[in-house]
Amino acid sequence: MHVVRGESPRAPHPSRSECPVFPINFRAQAHSREFKLEAVRLAAVDERPKAQIARQLGIRVNLLRNWRLEFEREERKPVARVGTVVDGDMERLRLENARLKSENELLKKTAIYFARQFV
Repeated sequence: MHVVRGESPRAPHPSRSECPVFPINFRAQAHSREFKLEAVRLAAVDERPKAQIARQLGIRVNLLRNWRLEFEREERKPVARVGTVVDGDMERLRLENARLKSENELLKKTAIYFARQFV
């Protein structure tokens, strides 16, 4: 075998379209969140081996494990609520709350004063 300078003596790696392991129509499937949750739940409650459950669902067992770990990480991570109050807004709300409390106190005193006047 004669090797030309700069070329590898090995055959080039076949592309996915030529490789028997990866058929032409090979595409990583995007599974919905609901499918993932149901698969993880099924693996947790079913007594069958995880590999058997994964085969039945048409996925690999390591994918099932990765989804479980992903959901566990999400569970431990604090959830940011939509519409959280920013610090500036919080200070404004505190001031408004204090003002309203003092107005309520004034109204209560006024109501007591007028109640005494007409009794």
